Amino acid sequence: LTPLGYTYIGSNELKNRSGIYSFKCENVKETYKLLRENNVHLSLRNDLLRFSPHFYNTLDEIDQVVNIINTKF
Repeated sequence: LTPLGYTYIGSNELKNRSGIYSFKCENVKETYKLLRENNVHLSLRNDLLRFSPHFYNTLDEIDQVVNIINTKF
């Protein structure tokens, strides 16, 4: 998502990374709603979209997120 202009919130150092991927976007509530309507598992907390690709999200779902965001915004 970073190459698409979204801001990753977290450490870029491998030793400090977590299994949760959080990012900022301008229209966070609209993006959240759109992704949920497309059955993507994520949460909206403190105006950040949060994914858990290590547990809840499949690789296909991650690709789906990028495609949806890239197409709609």
